[in-house]
Amino acid sequence: MDIHTQRQHFPALANKIYLNFGGQGPLPTPALTAMMAAYEQGQIKGPFSRQALTWVEEQEHLTRQAFAQCLQVAVADITLTSSTTQGCAIVLWGWPWRGGEHLLLSDGEHPGVVATVAQLAQRFGLTWSTCPLSDPTVDPITVLEQHVQPHTRMLVLSHVLWHTGQVLPLTDIAAFCQQRDIRLLVDGAQSLGVLPLDLTGVDFYAATGHKWLCGPAGLGVLYIHSQYRDVIQPTHCGWRGLQGFRQQRPCWSDDGQRHEIATTAWELGAGLRASLALHDAWGTPVQRYERLVQLAQDLWQQLGDLPHLTRLLPEPPRCGLVSFRHASIPPETLAQQLEQRNILVRSVAAGNCVRASIHYLTDQDELTQLVRALRELQG
Repeated sequence: MDIHTQRQHFPALANKIYLNFGGQGPLPTPALTAMMAAYEQGQIKGPFSRQALTWVEEQEHLTRQAFAQCLQVAVADITLTSSTTQGCAIVLWGWPWRGGEHLLLSDGEHPGVVATVAQLAQRFGLTWSTCPLSDPTVDPITVLEQHVQPHTRMLVLSHVLWHTGQVLPLTDIAAFCQQRDIRLLVDGAQSLGVLPLDLTGVDFYAATGHKWLCGPAGLGVLYIHSQYRDVIQPTHCGWRGLQGFRQQRPCWSDDGQRHEIATTAWELGAGLRASLALHDAWGTPVQRYERLVQLAQDLWQQLGDLPHLTRLLPEPPRCGLVSFRHASIPPETLAQQLEQRNILVRSVAAGNCVRASIHYLTDQDELTQLVRALRELQG
């Protein structure tokens, strides 16, 4: 399918240069239509009627199936969440910690995850530290070898670092952790919908549907490897995670649903599935990735010709994030100046940089206009 025809399904792409998919992907018209139809069906069937509740269960199962297909894992290992951060929190708070154990994070983790780990350590008497994986010139495995401690129980890191766009070698890291009996929790906020995924060796993977998948905000996914299904204990409990009661004691669901809590906007799943169907109609995940990464690398090359800019990665990116700094204009100011030209990017304080998020939906001419604007904004 022609990319311009595909773009017509996205109202947000019609009147601006949208390069912030890593923050939030725009919703296509089929997703908006599907969500409205789902809300209407719920009313027609009668909210909270048995017919409606049965239909809701079916719809939620379809959403779990869709996420499972994206992650290439079993449906039983899927938990529906509201965000990547919530997925990480379910694992972190549900793990059976013992005082004195250690968590290791990369130095490029999202503040929400860092805050959770800090609170966790304070409450359970744990220790935690970070390792410099944000430096793209170092070997990640060598860095991990230097920073793992005897009591390290879990490694928490992002598959794609959200400020630089560096893709960490997940397969090698998973093997490293397995050899040392360390659990691996992966923040997949910037990889789901971008990279063709292989979660072999990954214990836990949390992500969201509202970024690169162009689904609605408020719907995420958590994968828990089946061997840890009974190890990760529900922390925030609700009726959605229960099978029933036995003598006033809860009987948890025997799949990933045990970590789901209570009433949610299940209609969001209809929107997500519509977005996924639209992406698949254009091309396979591999085809979408190949186009995306080629566009990102083209932009990276062009930015190298601007003497007043510094690219954060020394090599062409392998994902859709292209981050850079201006020699004299602060990132927030530069992002605002670009927005005045109808070019939407993001400033990221963690990297002191501006981040352009390139999607397979991005048009080559949009990158040309971004580079032209940056050439004119020399400070």
